[in-house]
Amino acid sequence: MLPGPLSRLVPKGATDCGAHEFYNHDDVTDRCYHCSVGERVHEPTPLTPAAREMLKRADAAGSSAARRTLADRG
Repeated sequence: MLPGPLSRLVPKGATDCGAHEFYNHDDVTDRCYHCSVGERVHEPTPLTPAAREMLKRADAAGSSAARRTLADRG
């Protein structure tokens, strides 16, 4: 996979790549890095207990991103 700025110079394929690697496009849809065919409903990855504790500490330290993540994941 190309680094972000270079990847924008190479268009996605119009046919199914057959090996989708997804990214969170807009918190509603996941899209494939390689082709325009690969698309699915976004489902956040469940938080591990260790990740949840780390986010709680970050929230307590004032991280708004940690607060949003904890609120979104329940």
